[in-house]
Amino acid sequence: MIDEKVLIERLKKKRNASDTKFDNVIEMNAYDDGVDDSIEIVNQLAEEQNNGWIPCSERLPEVNTRVMCFTENKTYVFAEYGGADSHYLDTKDVWFSDKGWYRKDSIIAWQPLPAPYQPKE
Repeated sequence: MIDEKVLIERLKKKRNASDTKFDNVIEMNAYDDGVDDSIEIVNQLAEEQNNGWIPCSERLPEVNTRVMCFTENKTYVFAEYGGADSHYLDTKDVWFSDKGWYRKDSIIAWQPLPAPYQPKE
């Protein structure tokens, strides 16, 4: 199995390498776009291989966006990440749910919610 973090780092290093020569700016931009597209594909495949679960150690959802979470106690909860910039000192870096709040490190993975059900007309 390929470690996607290592692959992404190598792609970024290759993109930033000064040994790659281009005849013009258009070629350089096309090369950079190709590397950026490759990085995006690697990220998408990594998410798909984990059934859409994103480890919190890799990234967090946008602040105040409701997501499905998996806790350190192996339970599921729907919650919103409050972010580090909360105006209330006691709510920095916590997750909010209908059942209360969770410490940042008690949620180990999350995934976006699917699109809402749309009945066929």
